[in-house]
Amino acid sequence: MIKAGVIGAFNNKQLISILLHHPDVTLKWVCDRVGNSLTTMFPQLIGETELEIVHEPDWDEIDVVFVCSSHVLHEEQMREMCSTADLRIIDLTHRCPVEAVMGLSELNRKLMVHGCQRVACPDPVHHLLMLSLLPLARNQMLAGDVHATLVGVPDMRVDFEQVPQRLAADLAALQSSFAAQVHILPLTDNLNRGLLAVVSLDCSAPLDVVEGLFEQYYDDHHFTYLVHHHPRLDEVLGTNKCLISLNQLGKRLVVTAVLDNAVKGTAGTAVHDMNLLFGLDERVGLTSW
Repeated sequence: MIKAGVIGAFNNKQLISILLHHPDVTLKWVCDRVGNSLTTMFPQLIGETELEIVHEPDWDEIDVVFVCSSHVLHEEQMREMCSTADLRIIDLTHRCPVEAVMGLSELNRKLMVHGCQRVACPDPVHHLLMLSLLPLARNQMLAGDVHATLVGVPDMRVDFEQVPQRLAADLAALQSSFAAQVHILPLTDNLNRGLLAVVSLDCSAPLDVVEGLFEQYYDDHHFTYLVHHHPRLDEVLGTNKCLISLNQLGKRLVVTAVLDNAVKGTAGTAVHDMNLLFGLDERVGLTSW
C-alpha cells in the first residue's frame, strides 16, 4: 500500500475523499494548523474516517505527500520535506522550492512513470488550455495569436496576467516556431464547479485532418476525449475527464473544452499523477467515487 500524507485540509475534501477510497492508498495523516478532526471540518466524511488533523508532519511515515497549501509548513519543515530521501512530492501550490515535472499526464506521462520524484500540478485553467492546444503544438500547427474565452472561473487566485505568459512558454517549448501571444478573457459565472474554454486560432488544415490529429494524440489517454458534439459541463462534473470538440469558422479553428475544476486539474490530476509515479494503472481510484 502507498502511504500518503496531505498538507492543507481546507478546501481539499475532494482529494481527501479520493485518497480514503483509493484501493492502493492508506491515508496516514492530514496536516494543518487548524482543526482537530476531518469529520469536524468535513461532516460528509462521517463514517468514512476517524483521522485526526495533525500539526507536525511525519515524513518517515509516508511515501508521498500532496502539498495543497503553502501556508501550513514552516520554512524548516519545508526544507525537511524537500530533503527526505525517496519521498514523492505532488505540489498543487506551485510554491515548493524543488525542481518538478509538470503534472500533465497527457504531456509528461513517460517522465512520471520512469523515476520522477517531484510533480507540480498545473492549475485547472492552464490544464484545460494546454489540453486544448497540445496536439496542435506537437504537430507544429500553431500559427498566430491564440484567443481563449473562459467561462466559470470561481478561483480568483488565478493570475490572468501570468497564465498567458506561462502557457505561451510551454507551447513554445513544444513548438519552437511559436512566438505569438496568448490572450485570455475570463468570464465569471454562477457555477459552483466546472470550467469551459473556447479557444480560437488560425488554422488552414481541413477540419477532418485536425480531428484525426487530436484523436491520435489522445487515443491512449484515459481521461481526455474528442467528441463530435458541443461538450457540456454536466457531462464532466464529478469526473476526471476533459471533453474536447473542434469546429472551423473560415480559416479559424475553434476548440471547445470542458472539465470539472474540482477534479481534473486539482484532486483528480494529483491522484492520477500519484498512480503514474508508483506504477499503477492511471485510472485506479478515479472512475467510481
